[in-house]
Amino acid sequence: DDPSGDRPAPRALTDAELDDLARRFAAGDDDARTALADQGPAIVPRLRTRLDTSAAERLRALIERVARRDLERSLVDEGAVRYQGQFERLRDLGPEGAEWMLRTFGNEDEPIDIRNRAATALGDVGSEAQLPALRELADDFLAEAWVEREAIFLLARFGDRVRVDRRLARLHEIADVEATTATLPAILNACGELAEVHYRIGEYEAAIEQYLRKQALLEEMRDRVRPELRPALTEEVVILQYNLACSLALAGRIAESFAALDRSMASRDITLDMVRTDGDLRAVRADPNYPTWRADWEARLGAGRGADDEGAADPGDPPPG
Repeated sequence: DDPSGDRPAPRALTDAELDDLARRFAAGDDDARTALADQGPAIVPRLRTRLDTSAAERLRALIERVARRDLERSLVDEGAVRYQGQFERLRDLGPEGAEWMLRTFGNEDEPIDIRNRAATALGDVGSEAQLPALRELADDFLAEAWVEREAIFLLARFGDRVRVDRRLARLHEIADVEATTATLPAILNACGELAEVHYRIGEYEAAIEQYLRKQALLEEMRDRVRPELRPALTEEVVILQYNLACSLALAGRIAESFAALDRSMASRDITLDMVRTDGDLRAVRADPNYPTWRADWEARLGAGRGADDEGAADPGDPPPG
């Protein structure tokens, strides 16, 4: 039950219908443009073959309209969830779509949520053609920190690892020292960043290693601090389990991913709806044990409550199974 199936697909146009809309669209008909935009990304390859170069600018504007609408729908349907392959459907928009994603990602006048989504989408639809512009963003000392970080990840996705390898080396210099009271906070931060970097560039086993190291350090710290400080550390460990579960699923370690998801459900920030929609967990949802796992958690969280109302389990209760 991936999110792409939540909205009914529009009725596919017949060739005759599309011929008529393409003719009217090329002539500047607004109703035809709206009808074509409503078809979504898949209409673009079919439409492209019916237009000549005189309609290139109109086609570009339509592609940008479809792209923006798709990102906005994703914000509504999927919330904060981000994963590789989330916007593969936008490949149908062609190179114009990738260039729009790049411009939107770097445009400070755009809403931050749309810029974030554009960066994610660019990872799915972009190519080496975007490398020069991404290098400029990554090296612009005036760029926002998150833009620099995303640009570095995108560069690695498209084959330029120079900057991400430098970042990994710096983080290892911090993370790989002996853990003491003085060094532990920096080590924890570095482990978390290392896990994220490895996850974002598709190195899932390395991400798992860092998540597990951070978990072990947090648990050791929790055992040593004053009792009133322990709940916050427990919550941090619990939330970490969800990210760990995603990397485990992407690495093909499905049984371990289920176990991490069980532990993550002790946080009210983690819901079954996230498990249902997160593309990183597709392999979990495809597993024969998933229906039973989900039914067990639905029962625990309260019969008759919708996905949007789902809370988390009482941290004091053991996980099902």
